[in-house]
Amino acid sequence: MSQTRQCIAEPEEELASLLDNDDGLNKFSNEVKRLNQESKERIMDRIIQNVKSNIMKRVEKTVNQVTDDNECFLKPITDDNESVIKRITIDNESVMKRITDDNEFVIKRISECIERNSRYTKQNQ
Repeated sequence: MSQTRQCIAEPEEELASLLDNDDGLNKFSNEVKRLNQESKERIMDRIIQNVKSNIMKRVEKTVNQVTDDNECFLKPITDDNESVIKRITIDNESVMKRITDDNEFVIKRISECIERNSRYTKQNQ
């Protein structure tokens, strides 16, 4: 703690010693102006950093909101697409089964017809 007090006291003593010189008042005034300028610069830097931080927080919040909105918007579309694809797949399977069944039925009838004609031809010979 004594080091901290000493560090704080030194600039004060330096400023006070400037007042003791003939030229001291002018130097004192210049030193106060310099310290004031440094303080202003530090304050401006803090303000700029705070503004940047707030802007980045707002941007991040906006990006998150847009992302959430997009997900909410896209989910019904995705669900609808999946539903349509499922219906098309089921319809295709149904149509293919009917075609296959119809083909088997036609092949069976043709086979029966050929067999009957074959028996008829044999009887007539």
